[in-house]
Amino acid sequence: MNKTIKILISVLIVFLACKIILAEEARESRGSKIVSRMEFSELKMVKPKFERFVLSNGLRVYLMDDRRSPMIKLEAMVKTGSLYDKKDKAGLAGLAGYVMKSGGSFSDPDAFNRQLDESGISFYAETDMESAILSLSCLKEDADIGLEIFRQILTNPCYNEKTLLFCKTQIREALRRIKDSPNSILRDNFRKLVYGNFPYNGNNLTIGSRYNKEGSVMGISPETLVNISIDDLMEFHKEYFCPQNVIIGIVGDFKGDMADKVKVIFSSWEKSASRVFKLPPLGVDVSANPGIFFFPKEELTQSTVIMGHICADKLSDDYFALEILGEVLGGSFGARLPTEVRVKRGLAYSVNGYIGWNYAYPGMLTAFAQTKNESTAEVIKVMTDEIAKIKSFGITDEELKTAKEAKKNNYITDFINKNIVLKKLMRDEYFGASKSHSENYCFNIDKVTKDDVLSVARKYLHPDKMTILIVGNPKVKIDLEKEFGKVNIIEY
Repeated sequence: MNKTIKILISVLIVFLACKIILAEEARESRGSKIVSRMEFSELKMVKPKFERFVLSNGLRVYLMDDRRSPMIKLEAMVKTGSLYDKKDKAGLAGLAGYVMKSGGSFSDPDAFNRQLDESGISFYAETDMESAILSLSCLKEDADIGLEIFRQILTNPCYNEKTLLFCKTQIREALRRIKDSPNSILRDNFRKLVYGNFPYNGNNLTIGSRYNKEGSVMGISPETLVNISIDDLMEFHKEYFCPQNVIIGIVGDFKGDMADKVKVIFSSWEKSASRVFKLPPLGVDVSANPGIFFFPKEELTQSTVIMGHICADKLSDDYFALEILGEVLGGSFGARLPTEVRVKRGLAYSVNGYIGWNYAYPGMLTAFAQTKNESTAEVIKVMTDEIAKIKSFGITDEELKTAKEAKKNNYITDFINKNIVLKKLMRDEYFGASKSHSENYCFNIDKVTKDDVLSVARKYLHPDKMTILIVGNPKVKIDLEKEFGKVNIIEY
């Protein structure tokens, strides 16, 4: 009997020893040990060379040579945007961009589209709240054709009635289908709730699918859509598409002769009087409509939640500290919201938080999650609690270090792509940002301290005044009322 016990004890000891060894190996594999000993040099930003010049008509041009690419990429930023639409024509800027994108700035849109297809040229135009972007890509052998098409769209469009009617039909259908998708409902209503009537309370549409975006139209409504005519499009172009309001950027393998070509093609574009840009006052400090808002959809088995409020603009002195705050809140998988909502509690697969930046007016602090109907109230409470904790206690040393590395690495990595670099240069000049704002980004991020983050958190975070919008099953409303009290119903 004693011999049997000894054998069993020996077997048990061997078994436990094997478990300990296996656990140690699982904790740090051989490959993990190798990686942990690796040393990497610090990422350094290498800014590509570029040429900038201004024509006598005020047109500003950036050129960036890229011998690695067989393509030529042209992009124009035009000083306009849905922010500047007249009230009874709200959505005009967005519609104009969509008509341009559809070939409607040519007398024969079908011929225009055939020419693009035959030449392998892609063209895109879109107007957002703060600017209009026109983009054209072509093979370097077709650079002359691409430049001529670009010149005609910018300087001498011929808006087409048939294309306008086609675009209006698509927009009406998009307006009709807003309530079919939770994301469409959120996109259409959240900004209205937070900003109120600034500048106008229209619909923000994305036309096409998530993976095949055909265009977007900001600020449009059924009432203003019927007011917009071909004459309005022409007047819009006359008011805003003036050379002094445009910045052009060109990147690709153009062998040094592109500057002469641009000067020849665009020098005859006459400078003209442009509309004076003046925004109405924002009139809102935190949110125009704080509280909980609910859109019931009977067939839903999960809720989609978005919450937030007005924050700061990108040219604010607090920008860099807020960049760190946004990263810690929800910028990566290890951030506060994903960790608390998804990792620790398993309440949501999709969850994030960020600050959406604008230049001309303050952007928004936003948090987003999708969760089961029965855990909707809990997710909202966890997210608001985490925002409140940052406001009260700030962030840790490790969070500060991780956030800085993430922001700097992302920024430096962008400089591998010359298209992105060129867009940064154009955008900074367009919005009047100082060179140090962009060029010294990493330096300014490194300067941010925990006290800086706590200071901006206490200044800008308002968990008790947020607008919270939920799209979910009608049964969710009962749980929301039990947890939070009054719930406002949104109806179309």
